[in-house]
Amino acid sequence: MAIEQLSGIAEILGAVATIAGLLFLSIQVRDNTKVTKTSTLASMLDDARDRTAGQLCSDPEVSDIVARGVSSIDMLDQKEQLRFTFFVMETVLHMQNVMQLHEAKLLSKIDYLAWLDWTGAILRTPGARAIWPPVSSVITPNIASVLKAHLSENPDTPMLLDLMPVFDRREHAGVPC
Repeated sequence: MAIEQLSGIAEILGAVATIAGLLFLSIQVRDNTKVTKTSTLASMLDDARDRTAGQLCSDPEVSDIVARGVSSIDMLDQKEQLRFTFFVMETVLHMQNVMQLHEAKLLSKIDYLAWLDWTGAILRTPGARAIWPPVSSVITPNIASVLKAHLSENPDTPMLLDLMPVFDRREHAGVPC
């Protein structure tokens, strides 16, 4: 075999090796992206559970404040209104994180929309509606506009009190349902 023939064979083998390497790399990137997305969703769910559900389950005072707060802001004294406002702010800031993860393609659209509906269900409650104007004025314009649009485009979507009546304290306080 002549040197030119060996050189041609080497070039072909080099091209095949390059293509195989690129194919392997693309598979690795795809698999890594799946792992990253799964890990991101798990982390977000753990964080939400620890910050919100964990507090509601472990601290009867917090769960009572949230239940009365979503029912009517008037059912809370000034200190409780502050704590309820922080609950709503935390929910909104969590939604902002969800939105950013979705925009970075680390969270699926279905998960993003589920969190958006959950946040909207909280914001539609009488108590959260009462504090939404000041809350919306101190959050970033992006999440504020996304939430405002979601609320106005979905006025008949159930609020938290419809979805989870266990939170509803309106009858106990004489507030019309």
